[in-house]
Amino acid sequence: MATRYSYTLSEDDHLAFWLLLSRAQYKKLLLVAAPLVVLATIWTAVQNGVLAGVILLLAAGIAGALAGRGLDWLLLPPLARKHFNENALLREEVELTFDDDSLCLSQRSGNLDFRWVDALKFDESDEVFAVFPARNVAYVIPKVTVPNSAIDGIRARLISSGLVAKGEVRK
Repeated sequence: MATRYSYTLSEDDHLAFWLLLSRAQYKKLLLVAAPLVVLATIWTAVQNGVLAGVILLLAAGIAGALAGRGLDWLLLPPLARKHFNENALLREEVELTFDDDSLCLSQRSGNLDFRWVDALKFDESDEVFAVFPARNVAYVIPKVTVPNSAIDGIRARLISSGLVAKGEVRK
């Protein structure tokens, strides 16, 4: 038996999704930056002593973390707001239907119906749950509108279809 819910994304939901994506990008940035900071620290320690290297490592880590998150909190809200207000499709009412086999999202401009095993990944924050049928396409479900029981059911079906954890791409 299919379960149905209706929702409309809000500007806050859209921003929460952008921050969710930003979090994933931030982790990738750290994976690239961390080895570079370690190499710079080793070089500084060899040239100027161990204490200078430790100080550089701490300063670079703190500065990088603050700069990355600070830029997100400063730049993303106006960009997300502009994107949301320019895109009428984001503001359409969505009917969400799911059962044991598939997830269907319907709105005035079109429909998406896909099997759980065809989802590439899912991710979530406290505010939104996102299902990705492709790397660059996500369907955002606001947690404030759709009950926790429905989110739990969607998450359980995605995991039982072979997705191991949130944010992880299907192998």
